[in-house]
Amino acid sequence: MTQAYDPAQDCAQMEFDGRMSYGDYLQINKILGAQQPRSDAHDEMRFLLRHQTSELWVKLALHELWHMRTVL
Repeated sequence: MTQAYDPAQDCAQMEFDGRMSYGDYLQINKILGAQQPRSDAHDEMRFLLRHQTSELWVKLALHELWHMRTVL
């Protein structure tokens, strides 16, 4: 049986003890403030969010690929 993954074994900080909130850790205010529509078009917000999230998924894919290059 495979043992459950423990991120703490990879030096991930798992306890913040009130030092930082979830929103602070994820920088939610920055993320939610990143949408700056330049018009009143209703679809512009959808366009911004869709493309910003696509960029984040690409960033994650590259991050994973670079990691795989280091472990193989």
